Formats: sequence, structure tokens, C-alpha cells
Amino acid sequence: MSGEVTLQVKLTSRFSLRTNFNYPFEDEPVVPNTRFVYAVSNGVQVQFCGRSIIYFRFKQRTQTIFT
Repeated sequence: MSGEVTLQVKLTSRFSLRTNFNYPFEDEPVVPNTRFVYAVSNGVQVQFCGRSIIYFRFKQRTQTIFT
């Protein structure tokens, strides 16, 4: 089971702030002590003429939860 949540706040017609939260969960992991790992990233999205979009990621944090 896994999922991803994205929060995007539009500042202007071309600039947006984005936060992504990604969370895979393994009910039968290969390594027995890592069942839940998540990653959070923040960034700025810039839209140019038409549909061209560039996403600049600031920092990504990944955490493993041992269960």
C-alpha cells in the first residue's frame, strides 16, 4: 500500500508553492524492521508560456519508522 499527497498554493498565475508527502507501507517487507517510510519535499513551481512547468525542490526529508 502506498500513497502521495500534494498541497499546491498558487501565488500568482505563474508561481506556486508545493509540498509533497509520499508514504509507502509494506505489510511484508524484504527487510523485517522497515515497514513504513515517508518522504516530505517542498518547492516552487514555475509555469511558462503554454504548458511548460518547472519544479524546483528545496529539501527532501525521508524518515523510516521501525515497527
